[in-house]
Amino acid sequence: MDFISTCFAAMLLLFISTSAARELQQYGSSSASASAMATASTTPVTQTGPVVIAEINPWSLGRTYPPVNVAAGSSVRFIWPSTTRHGLYQIPSGQCPQSFTPTPSNGIVALVKAANGGSFTTPALVPGAYWFACPVPTHCPSGMIVKVTVT
Repeated sequence: MDFISTCFAAMLLLFISTSAARELQQYGSSSASASAMATASTTPVTQTGPVVIAEINPWSLGRTYPPVNVAAGSSVRFIWPSTTRHGLYQIPSGQCPQSFTPTPSNGIVALVKAANGGSFTTPALVPGAYWFACPVPTHCPSGMIVKVTVT
């Protein structure tokens, strides 16, 4: 096992929490009822070498999203059910903006406009900190914001 794979494996083990409030799921498995989950799942679901797709499912109101840590070149997939209206924007910091209107100078990027049901997978990420939030009014300040750190 090379150094990057070893580091990745160590990060992955640290990432998986023993918290009973989180549901760990593998791609394609069914999830527990949304009402039973107090904290959203951010589970690595696909691995090819050091690259992982971390899944945030459901991307939903009423959840607390722990920080997600992934290796360079990894992606993050957000999924929300068809019964709820959400979207996904990249924002410049952990502060929810007053307006989600993107401009060339405010660092806000519309990835998926609000819609009933949807998903988005980021492209391969380079090292740095990324913030993602739901643009639906009141959703970001109510917890639909997550920090992704890429190392």
